[in-house]
Amino acid sequence: MRKEFEDFVSVINNVIFDKSIDVKNIDLEKTYLLAKSHNMRTIFFAFVKMHFAHDSKIFAKHEREYDLLNYKHVLQCKEYAELCLELKRKSIRYIPFKGILLKDLYPSPSMREMSDVDVLADKNNLSPIKDFLIGRRYSFEHKGHHDVYTKDPGLCFEIHEALIDKQRNTGFDKYFDDPWKMTIGVGSESARLSPENEFIYLLAHLYGHFHQGGTGVRSILDIYLFKQKHQLDFSYIRSVLEKNGILEFSENILRLSDVWFSDTSPTALSDELGEYVITSGSYGTIERMTLDLSNSDSSKTKNIYKTVKRKLFLNKNEIQKRYPWTKNILLFPIAYFARAFDIMTKHNKEAKHWLNEFKSMDEKKLKEHKERMRRFGANP
Repeated sequence: MRKEFEDFVSVINNVIFDKSIDVKNIDLEKTYLLAKSHNMRTIFFAFVKMHFAHDSKIFAKHEREYDLLNYKHVLQCKEYAELCLELKRKSIRYIPFKGILLKDLYPSPSMREMSDVDVLADKNNLSPIKDFLIGRRYSFEHKGHHDVYTKDPGLCFEIHEALIDKQRNTGFDKYFDDPWKMTIGVGSESARLSPENEFIYLLAHLYGHFHQGGTGVRSILDIYLFKQKHQLDFSYIRSVLEKNGILEFSENILRLSDVWFSDTSPTALSDELGEYVITSGSYGTIERMTLDLSNSDSSKTKNIYKTVKRKLFLNKNEIQKRYPWTKNILLFPIAYFARAFDIMTKHNKEAKHWLNEFKSMDEKKLKEHKERMRRFGANP
C-alpha cells in the first residue's frame, strides 16, 4: 500500500491497540484527511494528543472540531438513553444495532464516531416513537425501510422496521426476516442479536455497501474488534455466509482485518483490497456506485435507464410510506412525478454527478472494475 495509507493504519494500531510506531515519519495532514474521509477523526485527535500535545499548532488547528465531536458523542448517548427510557415506559420492544453497540468495543466509546443511532423497532409501534422524537424537536423523513429523525447539532436517529435494506441486494433480507427470534434478551423490551447473528449482520451490511460504491476502514476495524471480543461459532457463521453467497468476500475482509490489526503477512490481494477500502471513504464513491450498478454488456443508455428505474420506481409499500396520500389508489400514479420532483430538487447535485459518471464511463474501466470485484468475491 501507499505510505500514507500504511501510516493511517499505523495510527489506528497505535491508538486502539497501543502498538508502537515511529511518529516522526507520520504526515499528520494527510492522516487527518484520511481520518476525516472515514469518519475516524476522534482516533486521529487521540493520536495527536498522545504524541504532540506540546505542539499547540498541530492541535489548535482542529481543536474546535475535536470539541464538537466530543459534544456530539455526549448528546448522542444522552438522547439514546432518553429514547430507551421512553420505549421501556411504553413497553415497546426494540433492538439497537451498529454504532451505538460497537462503541463499547473501543478503548473509549467516543473513539467510535457514528453519524446516526440505529434502532430496530416493532412495526406496530412506530407512531409513538415518531410522536416522542418530534416532541423533542426532531425533524422527520421516511427513507427506504427506515424513518429518519434529525436535530442540530448533527443528531440523527434511524428507526428501522427491517435490519436489511433490500435495495442493497445482499440476499440477507430473508435470513433476517424475523430478527426477534435471533435476539438475546437484555431486558423486558430491549434485546440485541446473538453474537453470531450480529457478526453475520455486520458482514452482510458491509457487503451491501461494498458492492454498491464501497465501504471504509472503520467497518473493517469494527469487524476485527467484534471478532476479538466474542467467542464465535465460526462453523455456523461460515455455513450462513456460504449459503447466502458471501463466504469468499467475508474471508477476504477478515483476512484484511488480520493483516491490518494482527500483523498477519499481507498478500497481493489483501493489499489491493486494502487500497480499495481506503480510497472508498466511509460510504464509497459515486463513481464506484455507478460502476457497480452498470452492466458491461449493456450500453450507457441502458445502464442509465436501469439506475433511473431503480431510484425512481420504488415498490408500492415504499411509495405509500413516503407519500401517504397515495393510499387513495386514484392518486398513486402521481407519486412517481412527486418522486422525480424530489430527486431533482432535494438530490439535484447527486443526480447530476450520477449522470456525469455515466457519461465519462468507458468499457475498459467497467470491465476492469468487474474483474476486480470478482477477485474480491463481491459479485452481486
